[in-house]
Amino acid sequence: MKVAQLIHNELHCWKAELIRQMFDKPSAQAILAIPIPITSNADELVWVLDSKGVFSVKSAYIASNPQFNSPVRSTVKWKKLWSLKAPERLKMFLWRLCVNALPTRDNLFKRMNSVDTSCVLCNESEENPCHLFLHCPFAKALWFAACWGFKAEEVAVVSTEDFVNMVLNPPNVLCNSWEQWKVSLTMASTLEEIWYLRNSVLHSKSPLELHVSIQRIQRRCQEYMVTCPLSPSQPVPHDPTRWAPPPPGCIKLNVDAALSSSKATVAVVARGCSGAVCGVWAKTISLRSPLQAEAEAILWAVQIALKEGWSYVSIEGDSKTCMDYLSLLKTDLEWSIRIIISNVAVLAKSLANCSFVWVRRCCNSAAHVAAKFALCSFLLFLFFKDYLPPAILAVCMEESKLCS
Repeated sequence: MKVAQLIHNELHCWKAELIRQMFDKPSAQAILAIPIPITSNADELVWVLDSKGVFSVKSAYIASNPQFNSPVRSTVKWKKLWSLKAPERLKMFLWRLCVNALPTRDNLFKRMNSVDTSCVLCNESEENPCHLFLHCPFAKALWFAACWGFKAEEVAVVSTEDFVNMVLNPPNVLCNSWEQWKVSLTMASTLEEIWYLRNSVLHSKSPLELHVSIQRIQRRCQEYMVTCPLSPSQPVPHDPTRWAPPPPGCIKLNVDAALSSSKATVAVVARGCSGAVCGVWAKTISLRSPLQAEAEAILWAVQIALKEGWSYVSIEGDSKTCMDYLSLLKTDLEWSIRIIISNVAVLAKSLANCSFVWVRRCCNSAAHVAAKFALCSFLLFLFFKDYLPPAILAVCMEESKLCS
């Protein structure tokens, strides 16, 4: 018997009853969780130990060495570092400093015992990151002169990660909140200048001139600010913290998924520009990963929109991975949701206007509550605004106040 005989080609779904008869329960659940593509796709090999499905020697090595499977915990918010308003060269320097990859003399001594470990700038202490960038007398003077009287001795830095955290979350300063990025830029430039000076003294025997270093830091910051202006009258926009109604003529569909130890549920909440509920759908699906369940919820929302005849829709969900793939049209899909996202994209083309938007959980409360509510049910259900369950009704009423 071939796999094709287990699939309804017209309905694009598995023959569930036949599969449950032929396989044990765990195997049947695993098969039924595999999505069926709407369009024919060529077969491909997938390396399941990689999220993109691509084999690499590194992933095989990690899989064969259990001690490497536990991730190293870091206190640095890497996304905040890479989104920092600063030149890419400067961000790469901060990363090298953070992971202790700079060839400071203490690092070189670990590999070559004959290396002199004294600080290049002051020759008073061992040259390690904490001393070189913060406790060295010249570093203290540079921090104070170039960074608004910043006193290095008052900062508790015990690791290289603390330097990056200090840049990303600078001490309170007298400036507007939307200008705080300029403080981070100056602090990062000061760290880079200290490293530049250290190398100049070591390799070129250059003199230490405090005023020249200050001017170099200021010039670099000003050059970048010219290319990246930010008017004080236009503060950095903040992420919305509450659900917002769609524009007139548009139907907004919020989607979410919930999982228990034995099953998964997906939910869709549709509302118009007035905030009135058009419908709340929820159903149980076979147990699968959270990411797959979120993708299934998006797919169901598109199917509902087509069935209801809505041509202008906005689909919101709190799965950033799924929404990024759909809104940014990324091609490096994770293998576990590749078929589902492909099906969403195919069906969305049948709608006149369909957008996919990532929102925070606090902006997706109604769909979240509906998905949790569905965990207590074994049937697909549809609620209209006149007979919503109390838990869902309370959330929808609270969010609809924004429309009045």
